Amino acid sequence: MKAHSSSRPASRKWAVGLALAAIPLFGFDRGCVTQPQTDILVTSSSVNVQGYIHRFDDNTLQWQENMAGWAHLRVNGGGFMVWDQTDANNVWQQSGVPLSLGVNVLDGETWRATPNGNIVGSIDGFILERKNDLAANGSQPVFLDWSASGVDAELKAIATGTLNGPLTAAQQTAFVNDVKAGVASFFANAYAGTSITLASAPGIGVHTVKFLVGDTTKCNLLGKSPGDYKNTNKTQTSQVFVGVFRCMLVKKLVSTTPAELTDTLAMRVQDVATAIGRTAAHEAGHSFGLVSIGPTRLHGCEDSHNCEAYDDANPSDRFDVGHHIMDPGNKSQFYARIGQANPTTRATKKPYFERYGKSYLKIIHP
Repeated sequence: MKAHSSSRPASRKWAVGLALAAIPLFGFDRGCVTQPQTDILVTSSSVNVQGYIHRFDDNTLQWQENMAGWAHLRVNGGGFMVWDQTDANNVWQQSGVPLSLGVNVLDGETWRATPNGNIVGSIDGFILERKNDLAANGSQPVFLDWSASGVDAELKAIATGTLNGPLTAAQQTAFVNDVKAGVASFFANAYAGTSITLASAPGIGVHTVKFLVGDTTKCNLLGKSPGDYKNTNKTQTSQVFVGVFRCMLVKKLVSTTPAELTDTLAMRVQDVATAIGRTAAHEAGHSFGLVSIGPTRLHGCEDSHNCEAYDDANPSDRFDVGHHIMDPGNKSQFYARIGQANPTTRATKKPYFERYGKSYLKIIHP
């Protein structure tokens, strides 16, 4: 990859506008950004941004090879940087893009010549947020504590209450063990790429996720955890209420998700492990600092959760009805909690930390 940016005469840009006005074109170009990921936190004062130029017809990508052209960016509506010419692999790069502290919205333009005229395209707006108050905070072990009395009985009740039976005692025991293993697997995968990892025992510097029965008379609180921006206290406890899951799942699972009473035991293990694993990751996420409220922190709202209003007002990806792990509980649909894309048909879409939240975790626990 070349390290310099190329430029073209200003008159050439003026000629593009004339050509576009004179020649009707059926396709259009769009510049995509491939590095770095968009809508993330960064700690450096400048970044290198690169991507491709694509052609679309009827909003459908037509090809991506041999798209020789030019691209440039601007930051927060300021002046455009100098044009950069794509290389043999159709890659453009803007080197040393300066970032102010706080939220930076970048966008840009593309340009290329064709036998039918010159085509100008757009690089859609995206966010890179620069922060200078975050630093690596070492590793964070997490212990999943299933030792509380009554938890296994609640798990068995989920199986018997959401499947056609009868289920044997051996099947119920297998369900309990498999759900616990599935929760551990979900948690580890959610935090993959960070030094937040599972531990085999509690201790100093170990975060504990404690699974309890909870208040099943109200049937509304799935978990709780202290918020801790930058995770300054590594020895904390989050709680997940399995009895409340039983209460909700027996009432809602079949009526609000693609789950059926005729599902296999293995399918129900997957549903329940995903739902409980998501809440375990969610509550631990609060203790690690997600999603701290305020523009100088992580733009959380609704009691320190991903903010739908922020998502609506910005070129960001911070809310998705529960498919993002830190979405607020009252807006998280049960089909999303069990890792399904919609409420009627089986189509896997596992909950995950969106890029912004994951970038925060990677900074404090790389």
